[in-house]
Amino acid sequence: MKIPLVSVIVPVYKAEKWLHRCVDSILAQTMEDFELLLIDDGSTDNTFAEIEKAAKKYPWVNGIIFSRNFGKEAAIFAGLEEAKGDCAVILDCDLQFPAEKILEMYSLWKDGF
Repeated sequence: MKIPLVSVIVPVYKAEKWLHRCVDSILAQTMEDFELLLIDDGSTDNTFAEIEKAAKKYPWVNGIIFSRNFGKEAAIFAGLEEAKGDCAVILDCDLQFPAEKILEMYSLWKDGF
């Protein structure tokens, strides 16, 4: 049986100083198989450089960069277009919704919700 792949999509904007906290929180979750898509919505700081560092360190991290700020909705759409998962979770980089909720949502999805 194929293990479902979860795509975790995270729009980010000017998150250079705290991106690692977001990535670490998400990667601390125990999932069977997943990818983490970080969508830089035209940040004017070094956010994408931080995304590239995370992608070099973790092969399941990928980044997309926009040429300018298009807004959170466009970043979400880009992440959904790029996602390879059987299901997707969209999470804010500021962890307004805790990363621990990923496992809860994934479990509910596997149960048919």
